[in-house]
Amino acid sequence: MKHNLLLTAMLTAFATSFAVAGNGILTPSLNLSGDLSIAAYCQGGEDYLVEEITVSYDLATFNIYNSSMKKVYTITDYVYDISFLNSAGHAYEGEDERFLFSQTLLNDDAEFEYFVEKKKLIEGYSPYWKTYGFKIMQTNGNCLADITFPDGESFGSLELIQLKDKLYFAASYGSVCHLYEVNREVSSNVLKLVSESKVSAGYPNPVKQGEVYTVARGKYSMKNAVVNVVRLDGSLVQSFSTGDNENVEIETSQMNGGVYVYTVIRGNKVIASGRLVVE
Repeated sequence: MKHNLLLTAMLTAFATSFAVAGNGILTPSLNLSGDLSIAAYCQGGEDYLVEEITVSYDLATFNIYNSSMKKVYTITDYVYDISFLNSAGHAYEGEDERFLFSQTLLNDDAEFEYFVEKKKLIEGYSPYWKTYGFKIMQTNGNCLADITFPDGESFGSLELIQLKDKLYFAASYGSVCHLYEVNREVSSNVLKLVSESKVSAGYPNPVKQGEVYTVARGKYSMKNAVVNVVRLDGSLVQSFSTGDNENVEIETSQMNGGVYVYTVIRGNKVIASGRLVVE
């Protein structure tokens, strides 16, 4: 993945900003007091730095600064970071990128795009926030996609995957993994559902750290498939090709105890997915 960004240069600008702010070179609104990250796929080689300031649980204000440290956007929302997996020709090439905002990944305009969780408060003895869908928004307020989960289903994981020259969102919720193809040529409804796959079960589950977790062939052959394993926060743990193997074998020796989500993709179809617990 290409980031047209130089984090070192941005942090250098950050370090010197306090010395010049009093001279009026930088706007007095410059804050840069929260967590810092970078934006992905930027136009014209421009550099952008994202400042995140926590407001409440999962709600934050995001300020986007250009390379001159001028604030160009401010967004307050339930912005969710995305894992991007590049799998050319169904063989993983080792790129794992996570970002909050992109500029030209889903289209070529100058607006930034970001993923937003749709949340609602579930009242009761112990109230909690439930994610019931997601949107892909732009900084001008345009909605690129709006997905609502069926009643009762809960959010599992979301990955942005490149297979050859096409982009896909693999979203799992409830007992089904949905694969959406991204249409970069339209300004709304950019996600087209191309396949649905019922979550499959592997064994043993839970699996002890160091043992192999196996997903056996079901209806579809698993030869030459791409396997992605992510944590519940969406961060990539493993990605590999099955080659000539009919079964998926996930090594757990480098995985800490916890819950993980796996997705098996062959062609443009999710052929298996599910959760495993490592002890």
